[in-house]
Parts: sequence; structure tokens; C-alpha cells
Amino acid sequence: MEKLQALASLKAFLTNDQAVGTIIELCDLYPVGDSWRKWTDHLGNFIQVHNNKKVVSFTNNPLGHDETIVTDLYLKAHPKKLSAISEWAFVSFGKGEKSFYDTLYVWFLGRDNRLRLSPFHNGEWMKNEPPLISGVDTLRPIVNRIGVKGYSQADILYIKGPIATNITRSWATEWPPSNELLDEMRTLNKKLSSVVETII
Repeated sequence: MEKLQALASLKAFLTNDQAVGTIIELCDLYPVGDSWRKWTDHLGNFIQVHNNKKVVSFTNNPLGHDETIVTDLYLKAHPKKLSAISEWAFVSFGKGEKSFYDTLYVWFLGRDNRLRLSPFHNGEWMKNEPPLISGVDTLRPIVNRIGVKGYSQADILYIKGPIATNITRSWATEWPPSNELLDEMRTLNKKLSSVVETII
């Protein structure tokens, strides 16, 4: 099924849940086979829409390993490069399941209208991940805050992503972030705020 046709069918079915269509567009997902109910990023992550309109996400490639396709030129780019090509971001500070680990997630929205995820663990950039790895329920509050002016706090309590993380604070922000927001980040966690500052 063609992507635009499949997306139109999905949006018509989920009339009260337009966030899913936005996630599909920003994560550059493609329909699996002839169905508009299953979508993949071709990197091992997909979402499925059930008859009861429940939307679930998985990290198991429905196409098989032979059909992995990288569609993002910046998938392996350094976060500083992603920062330079982005106009908005969602930043989450968190603690891993072992409380002494500090974790930072930055979802960048590029000027090409593509969402990207850069995770940091104990001050080190791990590697960029396809944003769908964090799950559709994590992405909902992120995409619902796109377009915020300045910055605002947002509620996300837990992220499964590449590192299971309990979130201490999240912000939706124009990018680069304002000095006021950087001050707020420093007050909360100097270590994680310094990581943010190195990629601006």
C-alpha cells in the first residue's frame, strides 16, 4: 500500500488520536505490506493499530533482518550536528534503574521535519537511536508539544528506550535553548546540563 494512502486510512480510523499520524510522519515510518495498521522504521521498531483503536509499539522488525533500510542520512551524526540542523527539541533528565546512573535523552526535530533521538548515559553519548525505540506512549507527549514557544516543562515519568529511565524533569523547547532554560537545567542537575551545553 502507498504510504500516503495508508496514512489517510489510519487518520480516518483514528479520528480522535491524531498524534499517531504525526508520529508516523516525524519518524518516517512506512506501512508493512498492504496494511495501514502496521508501520515500521525498517530498523527493528514498529507500531500496530488494533480494531479497538489501541496503538502499541514493538522493537522487533516485522520485515526480517534482510530488509533493514536506513532512510535517515543523519542517523549516525554526532548530536552536535543534529543540534545544528534542528529547530526544536524535547529534553529529558532521568535516573536509570540503578540510581547512581544519570541519563539524558534529547529528541531533536530537524528543519527537515524529522525526529531524531540522542541518548546520553553517565555523560557519554551512546549512539543515535530511531525515535520509535522509546515507544509510542513516550512519543505522544513529545509530538503534542511540538511548536511550543520558548520552553515549557512536560510530564514523562518513564522511558523504556535504549536505557530504562525514570524521568526527573522534561522540557519542550525551541532550539537552541534559552539561557533561562539552561539555568533551570543547571539548578536541577549540573552534570546533565553540562552535556546539553556541549552539544549546542
